[in-house]
Amino acid sequence: MVAGRIVLALAGLCGASAAIGATFDTADSDGSGTLSPAEFSQAFPDVTTDTFAVVDTNADGRISQAEHRVAVDTGILRAD
Repeated sequence: MVAGRIVLALAGLCGASAAIGATFDTADSDGSGTLSPAEFSQAFPDVTTDTFAVVDTNADGRISQAEHRVAVDTGILRAD
């Protein structure tokens, strides 16, 4: 829960709250269970690389389903 609050606070700094995107499963085009930077930018073309870094809370260079869910739940990303 603390990570979610941190992500939300940082997202406000990045100006990413209005981003429109896709569901995680649709965005995960290779079926790896995570989103690469390329998959993320394809699914969320209006967000910046800074936003990717904010959503990637463990800094492993991939967005997990859990990280995506926190970003959606906190309003950083919008899942359509």
